[in-house]
Amino acid sequence: MPGQPTPHTGPYRGTDVSNWTGPLSARALTNWDTIGIDLVVVQAINPPPGYPPSVTRQQLTACRDAGLTTDAYVYLWPADTVQSILARAQLAAGLPVRRWWLDVEERGVSSDLIGVALEVLDHSPATIQRAGIYTGQWFWDGYLGGTTVFADRPLWTSQYDGIVDPSRVKLYGGWTVDKVSLKQYAGTSTLAGVGNVDLNVLSVTEARQL
Repeated sequence: MPGQPTPHTGPYRGTDVSNWTGPLSARALTNWDTIGIDLVVVQAINPPPGYPPSVTRQQLTACRDAGLTTDAYVYLWPADTVQSILARAQLAAGLPVRRWWLDVEERGVSSDLIGVALEVLDHSPATIQRAGIYTGQWFWDGYLGGTTVFADRPLWTSQYDGIVDPSRVKLYGGWTVDKVSLKQYAGTSTLAGVGNVDLNVLSVTEARQL
């Protein structure tokens, strides 16, 4: 019927970006929207000299202006504190962040530090969803002993099998399939001309929350 929205077909897809991706242009984001990208996850980072500069606010602003939903993530280092995590989260102040993700893949981080960081992100600017965890089985089982302490948190799991299906995942850490919100099925890739991005697929439950 005229005036009715076109129903979404196929899986809901997302991509994640960082300072290595560089600034996002309006044209690139229009292309992403056209090919069916439903979510962009932006890294909140202000790196030291010698690394590509922070583009956190530029990326979030560009996605907002293009009408694309954004999440954000913070990489967890063993030396992180409440203050250092909050400082990165503040990079998104005043800009829309649907959900924060804690990137856990660095040797030396403890369960206690993960818990502290998640609490910080739960109360970070703009977020409307409980913070989740990004990690992979290789790290969780290998360096955190497969702890199940955070099994009630949303999971964004890295599993580079090229299968665009969030239910086709290896489970660990006490997480169940219904807790797998995103699956990162391909690492460093080029998406509609933009390099240094990763490719993701959203669960049906997560897609409904967009």
